[in-house]
Amino acid sequence: MTDERLEERLENWAAWCRANPHKSHCFSIEHRYTPPPCWDSQQPRREIDILDAAVIEKLVIRLPDQAKAALKYGVVLPWVPFWEQVRRIACKGHTYKETIKRAKTMLKNVLDKLESNVYK
Repeated sequence: MTDERLEERLENWAAWCRANPHKSHCFSIEHRYTPPPCWDSQQPRREIDILDAAVIEKLVIRLPDQAKAALKYGVVLPWVPFWEQVRRIACKGHTYKETIKRAKTMLKNVLDKLESNVYK
């Protein structure tokens, strides 16, 4: 698997993780309001491959805790402040990028092994 393909799959997984199928609403009548069609976004929405995202999720769950946290904060939640990410990942600030790269390499190795077993 190439690094570009891995990045595509991780972006799909991140979009799937960010998607919120359970929209909450206030208990007043205001939640029934729908804006006029002219307010809809003109940008195309990204289609999420749910099956591939579920495969990535199953593999990420099996990774060590530090690798899981690195993928969560490095890919899914990159807007979290840097100091908070470093604390949650449990790494030093100067090893942050290397920790995320190592977690991606772990995931890539597991995916390569899985694909080689499937196609035998």
